[in-house]
Amino acid sequence: MKYSTKTQKIFFGILIIAPLLVGCRKVERLKDKVSFSAGYVINGKSNSISIINLETNKLVETSKFKKGSWPHHIYANTNKDKLIVSLTGTDLSGGHGGHGGGDNAYIILLNASDLKVDEFHKTETLAHNALFVNNDAEIWLSQTNEVKILNGKSLKELSSIQVGNGPLEITKNSGGNLVFVANGEDNTISVINIETKSVVKTIPVGDDPVGAWPGYNNKMYVDCESSKQIFEIDAVSLEVTDTIQLTYTPAYVNLNFLTGELWVSDAEFGGVHTYVLVSNQWIENGFLSTGSNAHAIGFNSGGSKAYVTNQGAATVTIIDVATFTKIIDISVEEKPNGILIIE
Repeated sequence: MKYSTKTQKIFFGILIIAPLLVGCRKVERLKDKVSFSAGYVINGKSNSISIINLETNKLVETSKFKKGSWPHHIYANTNKDKLIVSLTGTDLSGGHGGHGGGDNAYIILLNASDLKVDEFHKTETLAHNALFVNNDAEIWLSQTNEVKILNGKSLKELSSIQVGNGPLEITKNSGGNLVFVANGEDNTISVINIETKSVVKTIPVGDDPVGAWPGYNNKMYVDCESSKQIFEIDAVSLEVTDTIQLTYTPAYVNLNFLTGELWVSDAEFGGVHTYVLVSNQWIENGFLSTGSNAHAIGFNSGGSKAYVTNQGAATVTIIDVATFTKIIDISVEEKPNGILIIE
């Protein structure tokens, strides 16, 4: 079949434009906007994000990232309409020891409602996570021995702050005025004043600290993988107020405000341990098996349900907090790690 010259030009133009349009999409778009209480699950090996409807406990959809690989954690801005995801380019499911690498590492900013990508930023080395800071005007992430500060919309680099060696997760205290950086190679926590952008204290902890996870009580809970310990840090005095000795490798810590229990995921034996405060010391009072290589722990806004990602089992376990029993296991994609609850 022969085509006119005009038709040939139009057809040729479409061939050129089509790949460019496909290339501009960094994540598959959702079919329908998220209008329900949702759990956003980051699947590392599958390089995807799964959406769970928390009202029905059903997996709604899974979308693939088109840039980067091995996404790790996910955070939301203040209004919970924007998400920031770190794609590390490295498999961190066997532990958080990876400090460099990340040839395919990116930070991606996207909409919570439809996963439309606003911006992406290629990082020099892998960043375990990224945070919205300063009323969402900035995004902070760790790189080698510093914290990079990016513009919260354009993701253009603004400045940097020197911290320790091998920084992993960075977190904020519940008061929102301090950032805590876990320096995995130095076995310390760098505490940064957000307003002055300066390190106000460096706190020694156990071996291979992964993150300082915030509690509603303005305490920070540091999980140290190699020494198998949890360090409790007071976010006001910046002193260590307790140390919990473990018999397993911790992966994540979260404090439930409904029960006052400290929840710690067990990467070795696949489950979660709970601890209660007795005479100002944390004492273990329960263990629940969830799935192989249990990782992140999230709670709903009422604290009545817990959500645990199981990297080895490719599932998310939903737990009734009051009875400490499993409600359901939801299958997602391979090696889920980060989870974010938005209601």
